[in-house]
Amino acid sequence: QADQLQKAVLFRDEHFLAINKPAGLAVQGGTKTLQHLDGMLAALQFDAPEPPRLVHRLDKETSGVLLLARTADAAAAVSAAFQNNTSLHVDR
Repeated sequence: QADQLQKAVLFRDEHFLAINKPAGLAVQGGTKTLQHLDGMLAALQFDAPEPPRLVHRLDKETSGVLLLARTADAAAAVSAAFQNNTSLHVDR
């Protein structure tokens, strides 16, 4: 499963990962949800010092691009952008 998850990566830099989340995969665990992305984040750690962080969700049956933050600072910036309905610019 880790291999399939790594193949789903569409974009990766030092701040973010974007993955193509398939329909049927829950983003977070819950009652009777044994398999979920939140429990597999270590497979997406690659060369980062810690696993990526969820910054938003897609419903289990929804497929689409899911953004993950690779650092605490990136996660905070995305959360603030979502909360304030603003765009996000990351200097490279």
